[in-house]
Amino acid sequence: PYAVIIVLDNSWSMNEGITSSIGKINLAKEIAITAMENLSKGDWLALVSFDSDYHNIINPTKVANLEPLKYEVSRINAFGMTNILGGLGEAARILQSIDAGYKHIVLISDGNETETGTDYSRLLATLSQQHVTLSTIGVGLQPNDKLLNTLAYAGKGRYYAAKSLAEIPAVMLQEAKGVGDPLVVAAPLPIH
Repeated sequence: PYAVIIVLDNSWSMNEGITSSIGKINLAKEIAITAMENLSKGDWLALVSFDSDYHNIINPTKVANLEPLKYEVSRINAFGMTNILGGLGEAARILQSIDAGYKHIVLISDGNETETGTDYSRLLATLSQQHVTLSTIGVGLQPNDKLLNTLAYAGKGRYYAAKSLAEIPAVMLQEAKGVGDPLVVAAPLPIH
């Protein structure tokens, strides 16, 4: 089975609007739900959201009826600071207890960290040792492409930028097609 942990940013910056009626948090939740819908019955799913802390919204479960899980995602609101490392660390911890042939984390965020200079190297080394891949999806008009692309590259995954609801199905279909296939990784952006 395939195991995916969705790590969703619900920090205050996710309240910012993409349009007059759609905020980044709305886009992030739609992406999460689309990712869930691309899983097959029997695959493992969990969802961790993060603000100043992390929250286990969906505990590890085998995919069956998605409706109650989608409802839990729809209830997420944006508040607090941004602790990307905490959310990713919790996802890595959860994946240790799941027996699956392919383990993948999908980080959905604008990448606007509250604390600069966060060191992800230990986490990324742990993911590599556990054979866990990490893809990132940047939401909003100006996501932190440098951080999100670097995390995806180091996590042997992919980086996508989603600026509208219309882009979501294509993004998630591309991610779903990567299951079982070697991931194609773009070159990292230079860090200045």
